Amino acid sequence: MRQLVIMFFGLTLIFGCASKVTTSGTTGGGKYSEDLSVWRPETAKTIDSAKTSTVPERTRTNQYVEARFAINGEVDAVLDSIYEQNLSKRFIDGYTIQVYSGIKREDALNNKKKLSQSLPDLESDVQYMQPNFRVRTGKYLTRLEAQKDYLAVKRYFPNAIVIPDRISTD
Repeated sequence: MRQLVIMFFGLTLIFGCASKVTTSGTTGGGKYSEDLSVWRPETAKTIDSAKTSTVPERTRTNQYVEARFAINGEVDAVLDSIYEQNLSKRFIDGYTIQVYSGIKREDALNNKKKLSQSLPDLESDVQYMQPNFRVRTGKYLTRLEAQKDYLAVKRYFPNAIVIPDRISTD
């Protein structure tokens, strides 16, 4: 209710001021006009008969101006502290490709073996999160990076999916 009252007064203030501005100086409901020529600065016009070029020349040269309120040192200190904090983190958020998830350990080990035979350049591992065994491969920072390998894995494992995961920085 309070916001509605504030909005109402704000709108009446805006429309009230706008109507005063547009109606001042009008006679009989005509268009608004005002002569601002008294406020325009006057410039001296010089005509040089020797120069017939229409391209204006630059009369001012750019000079180096030292920054008075430079905060580069403070920004560097903040960035260094952020860098140190990031180094102390053991895990980062990323993505991995999950090839298998099930309750049978033998199936998980067979899928890992099949993955290492079909795609030897990808490292895979078996994780046990009660009650399931999971076979995962790859550590990617972005989903786009994971997508490239996902297409290759998908040929051999149609049930593979890209999932968000916490990746160790070791």
